[in-house]
Amino acid sequence: MYVVRKHALESGAAMLRAIVLIATAFLFAATSPAAAQAQVRTFGQWRVQTRGDFSEALTKNESGFTFGLICKGKCNFYATLGKACADGAKYRAEAITQAGTKMVTLTCVSDAKMNFFGIDALEIAPLLRGDSLRLTPQFSKGRPTPYTYSLIGAREAIAALTDLPQQSQSSPSGAQ
Repeated sequence: MYVVRKHALESGAAMLRAIVLIATAFLFAATSPAAAQAQVRTFGQWRVQTRGDFSEALTKNESGFTFGLICKGKCNFYATLGKACADGAKYRAEAITQAGTKMVTLTCVSDAKMNFFGIDALEIAPLLRGDSLRLTPQFSKGRPTPYTYSLIGAREAIAALTDLPQQSQSSPSGAQ
């Protein structure tokens, strides 16, 4: 049972890593002239981007860090926090919205260019109500830094993303 669970966790981390690497390429490509080929729709402070079989709903905070849902066959929530971390490392974070407060697990996905933190849909999706998400990771001793992301338009953007044909069978539980 342990081997099966470990393999499932490693497979999930590998899938998230692949999706995040694709998202990184997409974000860098979005500034190029070819970006006009991508479909982009805006919902409040959120946008939905689609290119081929890859789609993403995201928002950026005032510091330029992103929070969103990325899909390619499977959907995963993620956040960029500008922190170095070891690939696969797990951190606890307090997530606060008008819907409530909950401790969530952040899983580091690290490559040579950027670090992302995957967030389990079952943990975060029920909180996506209200105007903002305040995510306060517990990286080390000392005073934790809160990251605030707008939720204005989040539910509509996520609904639009998960209604796309290629995502119809893989929408995250509770994301709508």
